[in-house]
Amino acid sequence: MDSELLKRFFEGKCDPHEVHQILVWINSQEGGHDIEDAYLNFKDDKKLDPIVSDLVLERIHKELKLEEDGNRKGSLSKKKKVISNDKRRGAFDKNWFKLGVAAVLVFGFVLTVYWTDNRLGLEEKVAVVSQVEYIIREVGPGQKLTLKLTDGSVVILNSNSQLKFPKNFDGATRDVYLEGEAFFDVYRDELKPFVVHSKFVETSVLGTSFVVNENLLAGKVQVSVLTGKVRVTEQENFGKDRKVVLAPMDAVRFNDKTGAFETKKVGYDEVFAWKDNVLFFDNTQFSEVVIELENWFGVKIDVQKNIKNRKDYSGRFDNESLEMILTGLAFTYGFEFEIISNKVIIY
Repeated sequence: MDSELLKRFFEGKCDPHEVHQILVWINSQEGGHDIEDAYLNFKDDKKLDPIVSDLVLERIHKELKLEEDGNRKGSLSKKKKVISNDKRRGAFDKNWFKLGVAAVLVFGFVLTVYWTDNRLGLEEKVAVVSQVEYIIREVGPGQKLTLKLTDGSVVILNSNSQLKFPKNFDGATRDVYLEGEAFFDVYRDELKPFVVHSKFVETSVLGTSFVVNENLLAGKVQVSVLTGKVRVTEQENFGKDRKVVLAPMDAVRFNDKTGAFETKKVGYDEVFAWKDNVLFFDNTQFSEVVIELENWFGVKIDVQKNIKNRKDYSGRFDNESLEMILTGLAFTYGFEFEIISNKVIIY
């Protein structure tokens, strides 16, 4: 059996035709003998995060036990007869077949296999393999969006951000995919870790609250923890597969350009205040203030006055209007401004 096809099978990426091809092979003498080595090689190559892998294995064992109990009770009702060679069927290794099925469940596909014995040989039914149905939510400039996922977790998307997540968390992990910045308040499930995938890092938790802030243009990402513990792992194709466990008010920064992977302490306003509709600056350059205001209010700011770009501006604005914030900035930097629809002119 082709090794790449088996790899796709364990990752849940095969189409129904390929799955059927693999199931026929597993049902053969060769497949029944080789499936164990194939799965072990796949597991070693995958290098799962320890915080996920132990729980995934526990989940697999649970799924297998439930399936075995169901078979013992004879709860399956609808069968499809298959006439086959008894010797070939006799070589079928049920345990490793079920382990392969569980692996497919782990990586996001649903595959149900039923079997029983009768006088003609082995009867089996292979259900249709169904891909995970994803939902994508995008937030533009000047907007925020609060989402409640089907597991009970709450996500607040900041402006210029996107989240892709499954309609239902049917696998052994709860995987979501983020571009931009979001606050996650994760519902605790010790048997099903919550994993946030971003371009540079993966963030794994059981139940906690944290922020992931990724800037693709700058090649930077920061993960900051508000409650609980979080494991952050560098993506394999972006460095040395480094990882760190963060406690409350800890953060880790990754810089793709310099290769830095550094931890630090953070303050609430610095990282989390935006979700409470609080705009916070701490020794910020004027150019960065302008960019933040554009994103926060969804406007375009045209700076026509030469303003020194020093890291010297600090301020905290609790649900303030754009006009009120610009009035404060104008007093500090000595400029005039005019707001015309969604455009601001500073002169």
